[in-house]
Amino acid sequence: MDELEKINSNLPALIEWEAPEYEAKERTADWFWALGAIAFFAIVISFILGNLLLALIIAIAAFAIYMYENREPEALRVRLSQKGIQIGDNLYPYEKAKYFWVDEDREGSPQLIVHYERSLFPHIHILIENTDPANVRAYLKEFIDEEEHKKTLAEEIADALGF
Repeated sequence: MDELEKINSNLPALIEWEAPEYEAKERTADWFWALGAIAFFAIVISFILGNLLLALIIAIAAFAIYMYENREPEALRVRLSQKGIQIGDNLYPYEKAKYFWVDEDREGSPQLIVHYERSLFPHIHILIENTDPANVRAYLKEFIDEEEHKKTLAEEIADALGF
């Protein structure tokens, strides 16, 4: 059977949309003051303990977080094709994916979560905007198993911290 014939005839050969790189969150001045205060006290403690390298790393990390949170997310082109999921210039083949989940119950836009077999950052989170999540789900079911995504501890902590 030809690859093109494998896809349900009701589905398009390609689904694509633009999605922000990440979901921008509104940060108040208090959030930035808290970041600065935590960084300042961590740097002071590092100095007291005589660990200048740690103090430098904390200062650089705080500055990087500040800069990251002050920029607008880049718009990325997301493309679902028979080869895999393409996000910008990166192609993620279906063969390496374990499962996917379309989270329509979350606050804001629906989100596509794809679990890949890799130890560092195994989940790819993609906001679904300007396209029907049902079409995304039906299309991906042709290539990957659907399984409900359970948040990891790292995801729970990131949510609690507002990342």
